[in-house]
Amino acid sequence: TLVPREAKEHCDAVYTGDAEPLWARVLEDARGGRLAPFYHAPPTDPQPGLLTRRDLFSRDYLPLTLLQHGRGCRNACEYCAISAYFGASWRCRPPEETVADVRAQPRRYVFFVDDSIAADHEAAKRLFRALIPLRIRWVSQASLDVLRDRELMDLMVRSGCLGNVMGFESITEESLGAMRKTPNLGAARRLFREELEILRGYGLQTWAAFTLGHDQDTVDSIERTLEFALE
Repeated sequence: TLVPREAKEHCDAVYTGDAEPLWARVLEDARGGRLAPFYHAPPTDPQPGLLTRRDLFSRDYLPLTLLQHGRGCRNACEYCAISAYFGASWRCRPPEETVADVRAQPRRYVFFVDDSIAADHEAAKRLFRALIPLRIRWVSQASLDVLRDRELMDLMVRSGCLGNVMGFESITEESLGAMRKTPNLGAARRLFREELEILRGYGLQTWAAFTLGHDQDTVDSIERTLEFALE
């Protein structure tokens, strides 16, 4: 069990160490009958030097392969568990390790389960360049700020991207400001028209995500959000 740092003072026994040896320590303690009540480790790079054991899963589990390149997100949105857990930070695997993971699986369609695959634009460009020769088709999750970097967008499409889940969150500046989704404020003022035009221009599918029920929301703002989504 991972616990917040502030909870450690209430624990009788907490193991704190580097994240990579942590799971090995848990197994060692379990075998020795000395499990600590809590274990805590800071966020680190995803599965360094390790390939996913896909032989453990049925081939019929999903019609596409799930992979991870990066963890976390650099935004600090008030509502988000990812930001709370990772402390508004982002870490990623070296591109060659992600490419090796892609090559080790048989499918052409891949879902990168990253919360923000292009949180670091330059790191994303390195990944996308490395993916181009693989000729896969992939989807993931990305923030709208990727649209400001046309080189990044070009590489994303050339690497096989079909589209992304993207957090629009709200069409009202009041709600966006309260949730600290500041990168979306300018876009919301123009109802994301410019952003949608760019996405369509690149031929990308977009799964727009919205959050409802903020203190600034009203029946009218939620109805307008529905109308916007349908349009």
